[in-house]
Amino acid sequence: MSANMTFDNERNIVIGNEYDTGLNDSTSYVVYDCCVCSLPIHDQLIFRVNENYFHSFCINCSECHMNLFDKCYTRNGKIYCKEHFFKEFGTECASCKYSIASSEDVQRANEFIYHLQCFS
Repeated sequence: MSANMTFDNERNIVIGNEYDTGLNDSTSYVVYDCCVCSLPIHDQLIFRVNENYFHSFCINCSECHMNLFDKCYTRNGKIYCKEHFFKEFGTECASCKYSIASSEDVQRANEFIYHLQCFS
């Protein structure tokens, strides 16, 4: 039996694809289909990014395809590792051309931005 995945805030339950366990007590449980491989997710951990569900081995950077089971970044529907997210969308140092993380201290000169160690 299949249903659309929704969240019922009043009853605090998730409604998704239901599968019969085959037990006589007609127990059913919610199983999500991975948005990458389309297979059911029976893993202990389910990864959810935006409205999509993933197996731990299916959530990968859209640029380098590195597995992102720990942390990921997303923009425009794509998933990135930290390096590629900041390379694509971060601020670039005017000297070394590497990205500048939002947590880094910087030096500004006119319209240019530098790592502190790159500014001379």
